[in-house]
Amino acid sequence: MTTSSIRAKIDCPIERVWAVVTAVDDYSWRSDLSGTEILDERRFVEYAKGGIATTFTVTAMETCRRWEFDMENANMTGHWSGVFTAGGSVRAYSPRRFSARAADSLPLRCSARSSRTHRLSQ
Repeated sequence: MTTSSIRAKIDCPIERVWAVVTAVDDYSWRSDLSGTEILDERRFVEYAKGGIATTFTVTAMETCRRWEFDMENANMTGHWSGVFTAGGSVRAYSPRRFSARAADSLPLRCSARSSRTHRLSQ
C-alpha cells in the first residue's frame, strides 16, 4: 500500500482554512472537479473533470482540528486524515485530496503560503 504524507503551512487563521477545505459544496478553487454532491451528513461525492466519481464517507470531524474520511472510486480506495493546527499548518495523510499545490489554490485572501513538504512511501 502506498502512503502519502503532505504538510502545508498556510499563513491564515485556522478557522478560515477549515471553512474553505471542508466546504464540499464550494469546489470553485478545485480545478480538478466538475461538481460535488452531498448525499447526507457523512457522505459526499466529488466528480472529477475526467468523469470519475469518488465517494467520501466522513469517519471523524473535530472542528478546526481533524477531518478524516474513507474514499472510493473505480480506481482506488483509501483513507484521508487531515490534522489542522494553529498557525495555519495542515498535515494530510492520503493517496490525494490535499496537495501542496492545492494549498496555493485555497481562496483565503491571506498572506502567501509557505513551507510545503511531501513524502511518499510504500
